[in-house]
Amino acid sequence: MGYSHVRVSEVKTDWNSDMAGAVDFVDGYPTTKELRMFAEEVRRKMPKVKFIPQLHLWGVVKGDAFHTDVRLAKTFHVYIPDQIFVLGEIGYGNFSVNSTDNSAPKTYMVQSRKINNEKYGNYRDQFYMTTSSTLPKAVRSASTYLSPYSIQECAKILSRSIKDNVSSTVSDAKAKVHILTSPIRNSHTAIMKEFENLRAQGVKFITAEFQELERRADEVLENYKERTRPRLDALYIHFRNIGEDTYVDVCEFDSEGGSQPTTILMSELPPEIQGKVSVLSILTNGQYVENVGERVDATTYWVLK
Repeated sequence: MGYSHVRVSEVKTDWNSDMAGAVDFVDGYPTTKELRMFAEEVRRKMPKVKFIPQLHLWGVVKGDAFHTDVRLAKTFHVYIPDQIFVLGEIGYGNFSVNSTDNSAPKTYMVQSRKINNEKYGNYRDQFYMTTSSTLPKAVRSASTYLSPYSIQECAKILSRSIKDNVSSTVSDAKAKVHILTSPIRNSHTAIMKEFENLRAQGVKFITAEFQELERRADEVLENYKERTRPRLDALYIHFRNIGEDTYVDVCEFDSEGGSQPTTILMSELPPEIQGKVSVLSILTNGQYVENVGERVDATTYWVLK
């Protein structure tokens, strides 16, 4: 199944719960004492991180009573606000395959794209987890595995949409050829080859269908040949603010992958690229414009060369 890369902009911050019985909180969300201490230690190591609940469990002990109307966070997404993707998760509880086994020991958990736990198949969540029974070891694991995504990682993960959009032009071009040869659709490839051969010999076509084919052939065939051999040739561009300056991370990306990123001031971005970003900035997330590019979000764009 693979690791699920979670966008920071898509994590849910709503938390409907009666918090009256809760005594431990992380960023305003009720949780267990163990997970609160875990989050605090992670933040000491990584001061910029924030936490949003991912999984919860019902109930909190208050005095001698067990209150089931309170939800406590069992795991937290760990993220940095100006990053595109969540760094990973931390948690405290039963993270075995049989998560409903109440007799199983509770452990601290770190989940990350950088973890490959070979004891499990890669279709299980546990493949991307490491657990520990002690807090210091859990904090070390979090410091090791909860790292920001590189520009190359972001570009690779987000490239699926731009590849699909570029590839869609192939389908459009093929559809036009299919329509063009609709009166003789048994084998349009063979017919077009024969047509080009006859035209090169100066043959005069006498049927209306082939006369129309001759009239439009150059335009449609050129489009067909060009679009059925597309290669992604784009710039992955991410804007970020540092102090009063705006910097741009730029990574060249083609069908084979991405190059090493460079970082420049926004004022150093070439005018042609600025113009395309300006066009894309007024679109909605995920919207694509042929020969221009695609908007990923308000700070991230694909610009076609």
